[in-house]
Amino acid sequence: MPVTKKVGDEAYSGSIVKKGEMTGVVIATGSNTFFGKTAKLVASAGGKSPAQEAMFKIGNFLIIVAVVLAVIMVASIPVAMPTVFSITLALGALNLSKKKAIVSRLASIEEMAGVDILCSDKTGTLTKNQLTLGDTTLINAKDAQDVIKIGALASRKEDNDPIDNAVIKALKDQSVLADWTMEKFIPFDPVSKRIEAHLINNNTKEELWAIKGAPQVVAKLSSDPDVQKKVLDTTDALAKRGYRALGVAESKDQGKTWTILGVLSMFDPPRDDSKKTIDDCKREGISVKMITGDDTAIAIETAKKLGMGTNIYNATKVFPKNLDPDHVPADLEKLIAQADGFARVFPEHKYAIVKTLQKQGHIVAMTGDGVNDAPALKQADCGTAVAGATDAARSAAALILTSPGLSVIQTAITEARKIFARITSYTIYRVALTMNIMFLVVLSSILLNFQPLTAIMIVVMSLLDDFQS
Repeated sequence: MPVTKKVGDEAYSGSIVKKGEMTGVVIATGSNTFFGKTAKLVASAGGKSPAQEAMFKIGNFLIIVAVVLAVIMVASIPVAMPTVFSITLALGALNLSKKKAIVSRLASIEEMAGVDILCSDKTGTLTKNQLTLGDTTLINAKDAQDVIKIGALASRKEDNDPIDNAVIKALKDQSVLADWTMEKFIPFDPVSKRIEAHLINNNTKEELWAIKGAPQVVAKLSSDPDVQKKVLDTTDALAKRGYRALGVAESKDQGKTWTILGVLSMFDPPRDDSKKTIDDCKREGISVKMITGDDTAIAIETAKKLGMGTNIYNATKVFPKNLDPDHVPADLEKLIAQADGFARVFPEHKYAIVKTLQKQGHIVAMTGDGVNDAPALKQADCGTAVAGATDAARSAAALILTSPGLSVIQTAITEARKIFARITSYTIYRVALTMNIMFLVVLSSILLNFQPLTAIMIVVMSLLDDFQS
């Protein structure tokens, strides 16, 4: 949301000035800026995958056994195993691409299969990212549609603003908008925090001034303390339920006196498939945590609708101001493990959450779409760039979704587990067969006085063994 900056305030690099001008003094450059810290986190994120560690352990074990037996007679190292792994993963990646999930790093498939915690953003992943009008609280209006009509008149459809679109869409009789001609339109700005329109009725030539904006701003237009209190109380009640509020007022005397008509409530509804997907994840042993930049109340309300845990904390309050993601306090580590999610998060918070969960032994998947998500996406075992993500997020992610919603991620995890099951089966077979051959040849040579194997015999044996796999 736009904010107003005053003398002495800090403005972050990369910010866009919507209105006004001010002389500034540069206090930080490069990696010392707020934006630069995010880039620095991206550079330091990442680690060795569990799949790589497992492959090294298997290979080392067989090498040790083979070396011991080689001292006696023969050695047998499964040199084909990495090749089989790569081919299986490549075929798995092709299958995942058909299910709207593009793999940018093959090792991430095995990491995905072991995911036990999924950190999901809210807007556009759990929700539709489409503002919708809820109940309307009447102040001086007699009907909710009267409030919506004035709100729609204080909108400009061609701007394609999400709030304007939601208000206009909620108006049942769209034809009434054609009765008015807009003489002047004052768009929203962070100083006034409202939209104002001056209109004339095409039939009666009646003049109308319409306003919609922040409820506390609209409330001040009334000289009645009771009206002001009702608007503010309504706004507080809506905020506790996770709804955004929008005040609507009109004037018929060129803005000399205003009538507060009512307060519109707005929310971003959950996606139709989100609740089922979360339930499926729970059945598969995956814990879903909500990580969002939205307000805590909105996050909790969304969690209630989706059947998620509501133990969601305000990250700006529980995380220390000068946070070192690599050295999170013990009490905060415990809180991260127990929390169902965090709201009001910044890039370093997301990064710290992922790294802390990994430190606790979890395999973590993280979703994101913006530049600020890049450090956490790169650090996560399975960083996932959702549909419509920025180039920075995609380059840092191991999995890129081409379809919106959480269901694609859940499907990808299920498919990854099938792929990993195939690799596990081959590994068990390969290890067992290698051990069998080594001990058979060694014991046969020692106990039955067999002659050493010739090169042709070794080749034929390898072909017959590998043919089954």
